[in-house]
Amino acid sequence: MTSNDDHSKIKKGTKVRSALFVLAIALIGCEASEGGWAMDAAPDPAADPAPDVQEAAGDPDAARDPDASGDPDAEVRADPDAGAEADAEDEETIVPPPCGDGVCEKGVEHCGNCEADCCACPPEAVLIDCPLTDGSACSGDRSGGAFTAEGWSSTGWESRIVFDLGAPVHCGAAHVHLGPFNPMTQYVHHGGEDRYCDFFDIFQQNTGNHWEGARGRECWVDLQASDEEPDSFRDHKIKIKPHTGTGDGFGGGQESKYTAHEINWEVPHDLCLQWNGERVDLFIDGRQETGSTLTWGTDGATGPGLQYLFVGRGRDAAGGYINGATYSNVRVVAGGTCL
Repeated sequence: MTSNDDHSKIKKGTKVRSALFVLAIALIGCEASEGGWAMDAAPDPAADPAPDVQEAAGDPDAARDPDASGDPDAEVRADPDAGAEADAEDEETIVPPPCGDGVCEKGVEHCGNCEADCCACPPEAVLIDCPLTDGSACSGDRSGGAFTAEGWSSTGWESRIVFDLGAPVHCGAAHVHLGPFNPMTQYVHHGGEDRYCDFFDIFQQNTGNHWEGARGRECWVDLQASDEEPDSFRDHKIKIKPHTGTGDGFGGGQESKYTAHEINWEVPHDLCLQWNGERVDLFIDGRQETGSTLTWGTDGATGPGLQYLFVGRGRDAAGGYINGATYSNVRVVAGGTCL
């Protein structure tokens, strides 16, 4: 059996071992701290926060950068100039581009920043007012044809009158009286597969030719008539073809359209072509028959800018002419409309 002295010795040994164990743990903690891998000490609420925390604390919306310090929850220091820049942007005055000249900048959606350029026309100014009953009152460059009491008549393939409006017209209207005018009985085909006559065209340049206009990426508008067989969708109608020179130059997404109603070619008609930066429209006898919205691109024309009016026929190498078709009362009004 164990004596009381032995028990006493065992207790003392246990206490000594416990004290040594505590001392060893303390020594290990000190060494670990000096080696740089000790666990972080609990934060002292009385201590000053770290500089990064101090700066971010002033901005409750400070962004978090998942790459900062390798800690996805670490806050990034706020930019002290961010607020000043935002205030400067708020105070900056946006000055709209100048308006009223009909031309919008390349690369800018047409009419997006400058509605006056395509929605509001300048004051009306009559540029051409020609009865076409004789050559004395007309400023056009005439080739072929003949003047009569009713007007000027086309007599062959080269019959045309070209009017120079003097300057590009971005917003305006061109009027003409037709009669007699009957493509179903008067059309004479000259060449090419398609049977048509561009009898009333207006171009940016003095080309009068689709292919040259396409290569020059200019804007132009054609009015076409045809002698297509009866019951064709083309007979007894006028086709309007607008072009803005974008894409490959031919149309640039512009849609050619036919008049909504069949036309009685046995009686005279008053035609009016109206254009601005937004659209082009055709009126017959005071009624809007068809029209098309214009689109613009960085690789073509930036506005209508129409200047050269072709009466009788353009300069295409294909199609035909309307022999005996008579035109009179040509009138072009810059800033005008058809109504």
